[in-house]
Amino acid sequence: MSWSRHSRTVGLVFCLILGCAAGEKTVAVQGTVVKGGKPYTFTTQGLPPGDEGFRLQFIAQTAQGAGERFSAVFRPEDGTFRVSKANSGGLPPGTYRISLHRGAFGSADEFKGAFSPEKSPLKVEIPATVSQIEITIDLDSKKTTVK
Repeated sequence: MSWSRHSRTVGLVFCLILGCAAGEKTVAVQGTVVKGGKPYTFTTQGLPPGDEGFRLQFIAQTAQGAGERFSAVFRPEDGTFRVSKANSGGLPPGTYRISLHRGAFGSADEFKGAFSPEKSPLKVEIPATVSQIEITIDLDSKKTTVK
């Protein structure tokens, strides 16, 4: 058996014994950001190419504090978002803080840090018992609602 073939066999055995990351349970997450009871929309005109002017992140909350961060794809034309962990289609179950930043990348935050990763009051529990959830983020009440 060649060294490379042996390495692959050993790697496969470890993956089977310890469990592969690909088998991790994930939940599809989508939703809408609202303000004044309506979807939060804006134009991206004047922003640098490829910059949607809005960053929405889910930050895993662990016993040690903030953990892994997952970015959402936000659509400023209708206020909707979708979270997709690379190659898995969602987020692992758990508790998350949601951070928001409105403004071009590297510019001042229109929300003045109210939804920063450290200060955001927006939290959500992603349960392991569902395959997908829909979240409404209300900018006025600074609360989330899960469907």
